[in-house]
Amino acid sequence: MRWLLTLAPLALVAWSVAAQEPDAEKLFRQTQKKLDAAKTVQVRFDARITGADAKKWHLKGSLILGEGDQMRAEAEGMLFGEESKFTLVSDGTNMKSFGYTKASGGPKQDKNETEKPPKGIGPFVREALPRHGVFWCLLNMNRRSDRPADLFQASAFKLVGQEKIGERSTHVIQYAVKTKGKGNDTNKLSIQLWLDAQTELPVKLAMTGGGSDITDISETYGDFTIDAKVDARRFALPK
Repeated sequence: MRWLLTLAPLALVAWSVAAQEPDAEKLFRQTQKKLDAAKTVQVRFDARITGADAKKWHLKGSLILGEGDQMRAEAEGMLFGEESKFTLVSDGTNMKSFGYTKASGGPKQDKNETEKPPKGIGPFVREALPRHGVFWCLLNMNRRSDRPADLFQASAFKLVGQEKIGERSTHVIQYAVKTKGKGNDTNKLSIQLWLDAQTELPVKLAMTGGGSDITDISETYGDFTIDAKVDARRFALPK
């Protein structure tokens, strides 16, 4: 009987600790819901990309989402062996992208194009941000029509700990993303996401795997805010 009395308090402590631990999938879904419902989203990002050939690239910039399909993205750095700098602006009706790429030893290749934005680009980016991160969204915007929200299935959620990044305390969750309908795991991605313990917004994301020429992506986020006022001129297409 004495051993039962000894184990009982230990069991209560273990249950109390487990009860206090947030559920990983619930955290993820709450973050996704917040971003889906946000009138505006603003984030600064710093992305480090590793190719299948083990070469490493670095891109940093900012992303602003307004209502509907309003968006502004700016980025610069080295990407796929080229110096890159670009700005993309959508007023919800038209989209303009401009900037340049420059291969080592070569001339600048300027870009200045105006086109219709992919329909539903705003909701697409909001839904995909916590699942795949900023760089993936920018890379796949023009494929919006063939990448509906239910194409990707996130599963195997797991809370792997707490970590402090700068002054921010975070919950670290891990999950897998698989393309719907694929019979094997060649396109399965392993994701680790650091969520701010107070705001439940992303602080960092790391991605590995997949069947592309990119094997690893690591992103850190600064000033990730939702529903803050954005100057409407940020979405005005430049002349």
